[in-house]
Formats: sequence, structure tokens, C-alpha cells
Amino acid sequence: MRGLESGADDFLTKPVEYDTLMARTRSLVRLKRLLDEWRARGETARALGLTAERGGVLSVKGARALVIDDWDLGAQTIQDALAREGVISGRAAVGRRRSA
Repeated sequence: MRGLESGADDFLTKPVEYDTLMARTRSLVRLKRLLDEWRARGETARALGLTAERGGVLSVKGARALVIDDWDLGAQTIQDALAREGVISGRAAVGRRRSA
């Protein structure tokens, strides 16, 4: 809940079910595509001289994300993808499970 209160768009708990992961990923990709389309429409309107203002163009650049993954390669892959979109990400320290 703290993540959502801090501005996260979504979260999953472990164990992650593949179908749930894919459904939520598709939802976030749709949101990203929508933002890209709005951005493109705004740029077209400015190019045609229909608007001179830069405001109102939505972007994920500068957004923040917290990656929580105990698999180093998976976490780094996610952080790299977020960085390409201008998202500032950090990685939470994840405690390792100890066997009894």
C-alpha cells in the first residue's frame, strides 16, 4: 500500500502468477502507448501552428519507480528499460531467505 500511496501505478506480490503479470504488463503498455499518442498529437498540433504552448504534453520522464526483485539480472533488465524511458528507478534491498 505504501508504494501506491507514493505514486506507484501497480504492484505484484510473490509468488507472481504469470497470467497476472502479463495482464498487468499489457495494461501498463497500453497506458504508455496512449501517452505516446498524446505526445505525438501535441507535437503535430504545434507543427501545424495550432498551438504554441508546450504544456499539456504528458511524459513518464522524471517519474520514479522502485524495483523489488531478488534476481539481480531481472532487476537490472527492468531498471535499464525504465531508464530508456527517462524513469528514475531504485532497487530495494531484498532479504535472502535462509533454509532451516
